[in-house]
Amino acid sequence: MFRREYHCFVAGLPDLLFDEGKITQTLETFRQELKEELHPADYRLVHMVFLPYDHQNLIRFLKDGSDDFDVLGNYAPEDFAAEVQNLDAIIPEPSRIEPYLASLIRRWYDENTDRSQLDPERMLLEGYYAMMAEAPNDFLQKWSAFDLTLRNIVTAVNCRRFGREIAPELIGDNPVNSQLVRNPARDFGLASELDQIEKILQICELPDLLEREKKLDWLRWEFIDEAVFFHYFDIEKILGYLLRLMIALRWFRLERPAGESLFRELLEKMEKSYQLPDEFHRKK
Repeated sequence: MFRREYHCFVAGLPDLLFDEGKITQTLETFRQELKEELHPADYRLVHMVFLPYDHQNLIRFLKDGSDDFDVLGNYAPEDFAAEVQNLDAIIPEPSRIEPYLASLIRRWYDENTDRSQLDPERMLLEGYYAMMAEAPNDFLQKWSAFDLTLRNIVTAVNCRRFGREIAPELIGDNPVNSQLVRNPARDFGLASELDQIEKILQICELPDLLEREKKLDWLRWEFIDEAVFFHYFDIEKILGYLLRLMIALRWFRLERPAGESLFRELLEKMEKSYQLPDEFHRKK
């Protein structure tokens, strides 16, 4: 199989550390560099990595018509508006957006849809991970499967802790999810299938939410490092760098003075999903 390599580009990438004290790169400028340097087929994979930024943009567009989009999204308001116009078109224009995004738009504007019963964020996550499972790149498939498994294990642990039913909260339909729902063991019977299960469970027991989130991101970082270890100048190396840059920038922002407000947003999002006990609430 022919593999494109980007020797000069990869060699010029600055070192990236998880606890980077200062990061001069931005995702916006790095993505532009990738667009200029990569073959279109490889840049398509970068496009897939950035799709989660389109989720919140689309939700804002549907709920209040907002065009105040995160610039990291792939699509502009006009792309979503064109999809809405296609709904009533006799001869629809070719869709500009991913099928799972278009599917939510169709559901949202279906006259038989009760919007109060829709969970757009969940629908988009379901669609995204299903798409990534079929990604034309083994590394992205493995990465998304790991990230989904990690997300679902943390969700299952929280459901147990707060007495909520597990099944409705999980994303996707796979053997791991079946174990999370049916197996009453502390490790959900996953010890023989998932090396990191004990480490994940220990992280979930940490009382400090910020520390917990950081250690979960460190697991992601370690997975990426191991997965691309024997890739040197190919697209996998670049995708691994991009994913680690996303993680590093997240914590760089959280640990700056403005990070307190970002953390409160994270906490509030968790509080909406689970009825957290009093000791998890921070003073405003």
